[in-house]
Amino acid sequence: MSKVLTAGCMIALMVLILPSVGTSADVSCQQFYINIRIKGIIKSGTQILHEKDPRLHTSVFVQRTINKYKQTSGITLSRPTDKLNQWLDALTKISVKAESSPRILEQVKTILNNQFVIKPKEIPESYFELQKRLARERGYGDVKLNEAQKNKLSLQVITEQKKSLESWIEYLTSKDTSMYPMWIKYWMFTGMTRLSKFNVENGIFGNRDKGTTAPFPELNHEALGLVVDSVLKFYNRSSLEELNDPELQKLIPGMNFGKIYGRILFNLGEKNKSLFKTNQGKWVVYAQGSDHRPLVKSLEGQNTGWCTVGESTAKLQLDKGDFHVYYSLDDKGNPTIPRIAIRMEGNELAELRGVAADQNLDPQINQSTVVSEKMKEFGSKADMFRKKDHDMKMLNQIEVKHKNRIALNKEEIKFLYEVDSKIQGFGFGKDPRIEEIKLQREIKDDFVIVYDHKYTKDEISLTREEALSGKAKIHVGNLDLSDLTTVTGLKLPDIIDGNLNLSRLISAEGLKLPIIIKGN
Repeated sequence: MSKVLTAGCMIALMVLILPSVGTSADVSCQQFYINIRIKGIIKSGTQILHEKDPRLHTSVFVQRTINKYKQTSGITLSRPTDKLNQWLDALTKISVKAESSPRILEQVKTILNNQFVIKPKEIPESYFELQKRLARERGYGDVKLNEAQKNKLSLQVITEQKKSLESWIEYLTSKDTSMYPMWIKYWMFTGMTRLSKFNVENGIFGNRDKGTTAPFPELNHEALGLVVDSVLKFYNRSSLEELNDPELQKLIPGMNFGKIYGRILFNLGEKNKSLFKTNQGKWVVYAQGSDHRPLVKSLEGQNTGWCTVGESTAKLQLDKGDFHVYYSLDDKGNPTIPRIAIRMEGNELAELRGVAADQNLDPQINQSTVVSEKMKEFGSKADMFRKKDHDMKMLNQIEVKHKNRIALNKEEIKFLYEVDSKIQGFGFGKDPRIEEIKLQREIKDDFVIVYDHKYTKDEISLTREEALSGKAKIHVGNLDLSDLTTVTGLKLPDIIDGNLNLSRLISAEGLKLPIIIKGN
C-alpha cells in the first residue's frame, strides 16, 4: 500500500494541515483506527494493514508522523502496530478537519489530485489515435489533431479524473462515513486508486497505471456499505454464508478491494431505474436503538444506492437516531419500494436521500408533496430542507423550459448561475443538471441579462486572457493568477463572480483590487 499513497503525498498532508490541527492526548488511538466496535472482533485495523503490507510502518510518511509524535510526547514507538495506530490517528484528524473546513478539504483534494490524477505528458499517443478512430467511425472522415485539440482532449481527461477522484475524497471525509474505521477508509481509497474501467459483464475492474486515461471508479454508496459490512463480518468471525454468493465468500479473505467491490457492484446489477408505478405509499419510522435488521431487509436488492443496506452501517445509524423511510406501493399495492430516507442524529435532521443519481430525489417524487408534508413534522429544524425542496423544484422548472427552448427570465438565470446563493439538493453531490444546462447556454448573453444590460458581451470575460485584456468589467468564474509575482501592468475587472488567487505576489504595492469579489 505504501507504493500507492507515496511519501510525498502524505508528507505534504502533514506539513500543510497537521500543524494547525495539533495533537490531543485525550483522544484514544483505538477510537480512531477502529471506531466501529463489534463484539468479538479478533483483529485491529492496524494488524490487518500490517498483514497486507508488512513494510507500511517503515514508509517515510508513517515515520514522519512517528517523529512528530516523539517530538510532542517524548515517547518512542517501536512496534509496527503502535506506529500504524499513531499514523491512523493523524489521518483521522485530517479527515475530521476536512469534514468541517472547506479550506482543508480543498488542500486535501489538491494534494491527492497532484498525486493520482494523470499529467498531460503521461497521456499516451494511443489515446489520441483512439479519438481519431472514433471520429472516423462516426462519419467525420480522417481527422488530424493539432496541439490545441490534443490539449483540449487532455484537459477533458484530467477534469473527469479529478471529478471522479474528488467524489471519493468528499465521501470518505463526510459525516456519511464517519462511522467507518480509518483503516478501512485507507484500504478502500488506496485500493480504488489502482482500478480502471469496470466490466459490467463480469464484475472485474481493469488495472490502473500512469497512462490510464479513464476516470476513477464510480462511487456507489450502497456497494461500499456492503464492502465494509462484509469485511467486518469476516473479521468478526461471522458466517459469510448469508452473503448468498460463494464467489464473494472466496474473495473476502484475500482483502483485495477491487475484486470485492467489483463483485458487489456486479451483484447489485446497476440498472437504470424505470418509472415508478406511483408516488402513493407510506412512511415507516425505525426507532433509535431498535433492531436494524428489518431496515436492512427492506432495502436489500432495491438498488437504492444507500450505504444503510450494510448491517454495520444501519446499526450505527440507528444508534444515533431514528431512521425514516418512505416506501411507495408495488404492483400488489404494498408499500415496499424505498424512495426517500431521512436519517436523524438525536433530534436533528442529519440527511435526506433519494434513489436517483447521487442520491437525489427521483423526478417523480420530487414533483410531489411527499417531502414537504413530511417536513412539517420537524418544525423549524426543517428550514434547511425547505430551501433544498424549493431549489429542486426551481431547477425542475428551468430544466423543462430549457428542453422546450423557452427563454429563462432574469431570476431563473440568476438562480441557474447561483448568483445570490448556491443551489442545494438532496443528493450527496451537486445536481448534474446544473452544469448540463449551463454548457448548452451562451454564458455572456446570460450575464448581460443578469446585470440588466449595463455591460456588453465584450466587457464580460470567461477566460484569464479575456480578464486581463483591459476591456473586461466582469469576470465570470474563478480567476487564478497564482503565478504572478508583480502587479506591473495588471488591470483587473471591476467584478469577479468567483474566487481571485494572487497568492504569490511579492508586494501588493500598487495593487487595485476589483470593487466586488463574490468568492474568496
